[in-house]
Amino acid sequence: MKRGLRRTAAVVAGALLVGSALPAAAATDYAAGNWWFEDTGVREAQATATGEGVTIAVIDSSVNTEAHTLVGANIRPGGVDSCPDGTPVPVISDDPGSRHGTGVSAVIVGNGQPVGGNPGIQGVAPGAEVLVYSLGTDEVDSGESWLTTPCPDDPSGYLATVVQDAVANGADMLVFTSLQIFDTVSATALLQAIKAGVIVVAGNPNDSAMADPVSPNAPGVEQFNGVVSVENFGPEGERDDPVVGPWLSIVAPGDKFLSYEPGEDLSWSEPVILGASNSLATPFVAGVLALVMEAYPEATPNQVLQSLVHTASHAQPDPVHTDEEGWGRIDVPRLMATDPSQFPDENPLIREDGIPTPAMYDEGVFSDEFGPYPLEPVTPDDGASDDPEGAPTPAPMGDGVPILLVVLLVLAAIVVIGVVVLIIVLATRRR
Repeated sequence: MKRGLRRTAAVVAGALLVGSALPAAAATDYAAGNWWFEDTGVREAQATATGEGVTIAVIDSSVNTEAHTLVGANIRPGGVDSCPDGTPVPVISDDPGSRHGTGVSAVIVGNGQPVGGNPGIQGVAPGAEVLVYSLGTDEVDSGESWLTTPCPDDPSGYLATVVQDAVANGADMLVFTSLQIFDTVSATALLQAIKAGVIVVAGNPNDSAMADPVSPNAPGVEQFNGVVSVENFGPEGERDDPVVGPWLSIVAPGDKFLSYEPGEDLSWSEPVILGASNSLATPFVAGVLALVMEAYPEATPNQVLQSLVHTASHAQPDPVHTDEEGWGRIDVPRLMATDPSQFPDENPLIREDGIPTPAMYDEGVFSDEFGPYPLEPVTPDDGASDDPEGAPTPAPMGDGVPILLVVLLVLAAIVVIGVVVLIIVLATRRR
């Protein structure tokens, strides 16, 4: 799966699933497209955990929850369905433009049911909850596909709103499979989410030529310090044009996956075997981390990341990082057999020379030449807040008398008037 770039002020969209299918054979072995489930230890891991109790925010295209692979999955829209200026953004949709988010979600929570006589897609963490946030629709362009930018007038504000809403609605993890640039308010929102213990998993571009150097003022999400930055490998361990760099965290299955496309009849039942794709390796990693989080509920998110690093292929026995493979290839059986609580409660992916800097994490704000960007807290959809300091306060009225006090005074006056009227009536009757 090739992925290209279209830059805006704060968002980079990546090429997606469509146009990346391998050439059709006379008799395609679609079952072989589930090698990532059968050959990596995921099936065995699901005897221990399914991701139940873990909430994953998929920040991608809209998602078709009625697609065969997702029927019955625990998926719901996040609390953001419009741009800061009010322009609607589709979140749950059966439009063909939902194909990328639908395919990504299937890797996490696919139901495993056959589709039109072909094999189903069993998600890595079918018990997890998926929150959907949309970065626009999947548009085919010259044999590749792209996510459009949903809010070109304020992409950073939109990303900040999405991140804060996901955190407020209980997301344990944020998944980005298209290339997003974070700056100013959006960078602060993402930094604060990571600092609060939310795991962020992001895919690199599929074309190594598109891996730009880290920007000190606007890093890409896959290069953002503290993020699980993902690259892919295929069923034989092969890698197709890999991105290399100091930000790379882990290499995971992401090539020759079975997926289902809408097809010309929009039945969402057309099977394809996809080429090398970080958009598939990324949800695979997120799903495995969800299994670990359920299996070891006492472990902190940082300890789960420590375990990912300490059990990857380069940990023999101590973790070693390289620009070519990060901390190595994910080892599902070893990861599931390791209790994360033995490791330090520190994010091992925050590098001293990374952007945002460790000092920015200490301060809780991302700063560039324009200065800091503190953000207001966001409460969940139901208005409830676990933070009393973040709860809304009564609006003042007039010279500062709270509305509630005014209401109580009016009610008291009504009661007094009623009593007076009753006394007068009784006195009149006695006459």
